[in-house]
Amino acid sequence: MVHGFADGDVGNSAIHATVASERPLRSLAVLAFANVGADRADDYLGDSVAEQLTTGLGTVRGLRVVARTSAFAYKARSSDIREIGRALGVDHVLEGSIRRVDTRLRVAARLIDAQDGCRVWSAEYDRFTAEPAAVQDGIASQIVAALRLRVAVRAPRRDDVSGARGLGASERHAEAGERRP
Repeated sequence: MVHGFADGDVGNSAIHATVASERPLRSLAVLAFANVGADRADDYLGDSVAEQLTTGLGTVRGLRVVARTSAFAYKARSSDIREIGRALGVDHVLEGSIRRVDTRLRVAARLIDAQDGCRVWSAEYDRFTAEPAAVQDGIASQIVAALRLRVAVRAPRRDDVSGARGLGASERHAEAGERRP
């Protein structure tokens, strides 16, 4: 073990991720990630990761993401996740922590069901911090990709008059994120 990190933990993918069954992911609040490292000067890292996640998750079709300022109202407050979920009107909360030790950064992310307070997904990422902004971007992108797969997207009904009506086949495929053969 080196400075609180197990040897071999550093890589380009999650150290480990866990998944449990849960309700469909339709709405989400991203809380500021807590700095659990020794240096209080690193507090900005947790805010930065959460802000990147809020922005990235906000682009996921079918997912409603609470504004950063609303979610950050709970920063450094000891509130029950179920209470936060009710107050913000979301079915899930993404929380996490960051810890920097020397040249390594560990980010842990946890998706919590806001109805029962149970963890439904989690992952930890370790990176060397030569370029902190690039490291944060990479980790945020991986978390967004993992959660994008969990979003409950409503299939359009035949009588649905929104968006797709009147589009040609290639536009419908592009809108659905598919490629034409």
